[in-house]
Amino acid sequence: MKRLRALCICLALGLAQPCLAQQTPEQIAADAEEQAVFDVFTSGQYEEALPLAEALQVSLDAAFGPHSERALLNHALVAQILARLGRQQEGIRMSAEVLELWVTHHGRDHPEAQRARMNMAMALSNAHRAGEAMPYALEAYEFARRYYGPNAVTTLLSRSNVAGLLERTGKYETAMEEFQAVAEGLKETEGMRAGRHRVNALKHAARMAEKLGRYDEGLMLYAEAVPATREFFGNDHPELQSLLYMTGRLAGQLGYVDLAGEVLLESAKLAEAIYGFKARQTNETNAMIALVLTREGPGSEYYDIGKGLLDVVITNMEETLGRTHPALSEPLTWAATLAMEENRWERALELARWSAEIGTSMSGPWFDALAAAEASGKMTAVSAAEEAFRAVQSSYLSVASTSTLMLRQRLALAQEGAGAAARAYTDSIRRRNELQAALLAVSGLPVEERNPAEEAALQAELSDTVAELTALRGELSDRDPWMNGLKEGMAATAEEARESLKPGEAVVIVDVSARDWGASRIVVVTPDSAAWAPIPASQPELAALVERVREGIELKVGVLRAALSLKAATGGAPKEFDTEAATELYALTFGQVAPALEGATHLYIELRGALASLPPQLLLRSEPEGGTLAEADWLLRHHAVTVIPSVLSLQITTLSADLGHAPEPFLGLANPDYAADPAAGASASNARAAQLRSGLAPLPETADEVRSVAGAVLASAEAVLEGPAASEAAVKAEALDRFRVLYFATHGLMAGDEVGGAVMDEPALALTPGAGDDGFLKVSEIARLKLNADWVVLSACNTAVGGKPGGEALSGLAQGFFYAGAKALLVSHWPVESQSAVALMTDIFARRAADPSLTAAEAQRQAALALMQQPKWSHPAYWAPFILVGNPG
Repeated sequence: MKRLRALCICLALGLAQPCLAQQTPEQIAADAEEQAVFDVFTSGQYEEALPLAEALQVSLDAAFGPHSERALLNHALVAQILARLGRQQEGIRMSAEVLELWVTHHGRDHPEAQRARMNMAMALSNAHRAGEAMPYALEAYEFARRYYGPNAVTTLLSRSNVAGLLERTGKYETAMEEFQAVAEGLKETEGMRAGRHRVNALKHAARMAEKLGRYDEGLMLYAEAVPATREFFGNDHPELQSLLYMTGRLAGQLGYVDLAGEVLLESAKLAEAIYGFKARQTNETNAMIALVLTREGPGSEYYDIGKGLLDVVITNMEETLGRTHPALSEPLTWAATLAMEENRWERALELARWSAEIGTSMSGPWFDALAAAEASGKMTAVSAAEEAFRAVQSSYLSVASTSTLMLRQRLALAQEGAGAAARAYTDSIRRRNELQAALLAVSGLPVEERNPAEEAALQAELSDTVAELTALRGELSDRDPWMNGLKEGMAATAEEARESLKPGEAVVIVDVSARDWGASRIVVVTPDSAAWAPIPASQPELAALVERVREGIELKVGVLRAALSLKAATGGAPKEFDTEAATELYALTFGQVAPALEGATHLYIELRGALASLPPQLLLRSEPEGGTLAEADWLLRHHAVTVIPSVLSLQITTLSADLGHAPEPFLGLANPDYAADPAAGASASNARAAQLRSGLAPLPETADEVRSVAGAVLASAEAVLEGPAASEAAVKAEALDRFRVLYFATHGLMAGDEVGGAVMDEPALALTPGAGDDGFLKVSEIARLKLNADWVVLSACNTAVGGKPGGEALSGLAQGFFYAGAKALLVSHWPVESQSAVALMTDIFARRAADPSLTAAEAQRQAALALMQQPKWSHPAYWAPFILVGNPG
């Protein structure tokens, strides 16, 4: 290609042959090799192209010099080939070498040096390191804009690459705008290259619109891309087939049935012609056609045709991909749904179990089939409930459950001597993500505002972190399920759950749908039985009841430990508690399986959806008929309660007991000095932190609380850090894995909490600030701690949930402590009143100390029942805020 370029230049200058006549024999031979490599590479034969390109590199180095443009261009080609072959790290290293050589020998502003910079960005992006890639891509784009002009094809393609990185880092709104700008810029540009990239930009913009929920806009963008694809690729090209499928799929989802059918039929014909009848592309398109044909339900004109077509798709996919390929999950779910529409529950159950083999759950159809099997007498109530127990787990995975699963697996690996490597691996993943985010933030600054030294340091640490990840991955790769287990589909059987249960215990999953129209259910497993039932209410109805109960909790009495409502006692009466809503919630959930819970004194409860925003103990088994709240029939009167992030987390207690407990009983922090401000520098972050701390009321009463608890567990006076000593620096300096109990009596802040215009960017505990910190122990910092705590007590506000009611449970501070190594947490659902919190916490630990056989959940239950007998604290706002998460043993 270089030879052709040279010939074109000579002809343009009217110098027909002299340019080529001066070539040496070695250079002429290199020309021929170069053309051969180019032909093999462009045909997609990368295995064959690699040795040819490597041999050509030797020829070009000898003929033109190792730092010549031609040698460096081939060097870059070798890096691309390595990436195409899946050898990402080698490709990245070589791309970095090429970039350095271009800059060293031809200057940073040489166009090919900037092309090498963009190649480096794409190599990093393809290795899922988009945060690192962004600075390279932005510099190359800015150069192209200055050098070629903003509307040049080269510039627009660089802009498209930047948009792709924005997409990979989750900035969909900006990415969509950038892709649309690229498509518009290329609209009037002729040539296959410009046309191909315009189509690509339109497709990406449409995908971003879908991710943003702007479905009609996405469909319009796909529709705009179709004629452009026909123009530049023709009517029988794979690009057209793929685009027609995406267009038809979205049209079908939006209910444009005629359009969907027309587009999908053309896509299916193309797929079969290009790939064959049993190919993946053909099957996925036919599956969508089947959905369109069956849309109007059994008995409609095309229903049987669609049903038969879907069966053919599943047969073909099983034959070509194997029985457990993930691509089968959706067609199996669709087929099971159709089977239930025709009351063919045996077929639906067969398909649901098949889906579980893949490691995914189809949820709704599986439960419908189990209910039908039970109603028909073909399954007993217990066996149906046991299978529902498995199904309800396999369809759900949360942040907190992932953290506890990681802890469970680390404990299991620790018994094999690999616990430290497992923790180092997950720590490295977190650090890599943080560094990528930091580099992305730096890349967003104007060039003149960047700090090259800081950026280089981030890049170097990121490189080291990725290398460590690679090494640890190799060490752990043969330990299943460590590398492959944290995914949807990981579930405990009923028998496995029973191995963790003692007599009088039960595990309950309250599965509230995340969708307005979704079904909800409750499942129970006891040591000798199981039960399940639908929850006869919609998600919005349940959420409304939860909100009514929470409204009755929001008191303005006493000094609340909150960032937003720190007021002295007003003496006002508590707001009326909505006993009707609390009773109805019980009836809709636990009341559906009440017979199975008789005799169960301790419940392990996994909560989902809106119900995760309430402590289960304040539900009422019956509406009070007169009397006081202290005399009401609370769930707490019948059951001690432990909240669990996942059923598999029940095994943590057993695993940790095998490994032993930390040697020292207690470390507590109380009454931090929020007014302390030792930092001399007035940086923006320090000023914001000081402003947030200024809104926090002192908590002098917490010193007595923590000293009382320390005394109950026979800890020394040195185990309590108060005032200035209760600092962020002290926490980070301590060897925290020495303590069985960690106790934080302070304010908890959630992401978005605002004081005086300053906003908290992530959940945190407020501590005394030091010279090198801001006094906020944030969840990202908590995750770096090394703990071996039986439990962590957060005697602070709002530490149970990660956001507004109805959000994911335990996604704030709790998940950070689980990841760090805590076996159990005691956390609160709302701002707590200080005096009642002191009484409750001290009583819990005193009861445990007096009777070591008493479980933590039972100690909490007894302490809460005792507290509510005091008239001033009979309202559940005082005795019910805390939930025990996990089992401290």
